[in-house]
Amino acid sequence: MLTQIINGIIHTPSGWLKDGSIIISDNKILEVSNCDRPVVGAKIIDAKGMYITPGGIELHCHGGGGRDFMEGTEEAFRTAVATHMQHGTTSIYPTLSSSSMPMIRAAVATTEKLMAEKNSPVLGLHLEGHYFY
Repeated sequence: MLTQIINGIIHTPSGWLKDGSIIISDNKILEVSNCDRPVVGAKIIDAKGMYITPGGIELHCHGGGGRDFMEGTEEAFRTAVATHMQHGTTSIYPTLSSSSMPMIRAAVATTEKLMAEKNSPVLGLHLEGHYFY
């Protein structure tokens, strides 16, 4: 399904585009233009007077939504990632703190599982501290 955001003030690499249009499909931007005419069949979001910026890439976070990535469970990861996605983040690198090797291995395995999913927002892993002994 297509979604079109119209009438917003869009941040682009070359500056601000007033009253532009963004066309999105499957959570991916297909087009950014200065034409704000509605696309037939698209869900229209009128962003009149609002600023539109790219989503954030979270490079260093230990969890979210009351969960910690060091828990190592799929449930903890999904809750933390979903919390970040609700607040403007579009991609994330979970951060693991120094811990025991079994805990680190569990969290790494969960990260790998989520990264393998289609359109996963989990892009990689941030290992923090001294791990190898």
